[in-house]
Amino acid sequence: MSGVFGRLLGGRRKPIRRIVFDSEVLDELLGAAKSSFPREFGALLTGSLEDDVLKIEGYILPQTLSGRDNVLVRIGMLPATLETIGSIHSHPGPSAIPSSADLHFFQRRGLVHFIMAWPFVRFKVRGYDRLGRPIKFSIS
Repeated sequence: MSGVFGRLLGGRRKPIRRIVFDSEVLDELLGAAKSSFPREFGALLTGSLEDDVLKIEGYILPQTLSGRDNVLVRIGMLPATLETIGSIHSHPGPSAIPSSADLHFFQRRGLVHFIMAWPFVRFKVRGYDRLGRPIKFSIS
């Protein structure tokens, strides 16, 4: 494993067995999605790996361009040393299914990705791995 994930995971291949999203962080992001409606909202996620648990503990608001059907994260504007574990963005409709553009982005950056669907409440948040496969997570 190399790069950011090699450093994050300490070069080991131990699988991640659980993903835990900090409840305050998730609620802040849901609030931001509501405030941005009907435009999409996006952020990058930060966290840590403890044993086999990936903890999502914070977020970074990068420079973005957003519209009703997309959000463009300007990755090139981020410091090269910044380590993120994934992303989260909103869909202004009721579906949290990733688009082809979402899937392309998932493959390029991060381990986990989340989509918040309207009306931007916890049960409308879905998680995906970098290949777009659904993942389970808990909120604490």
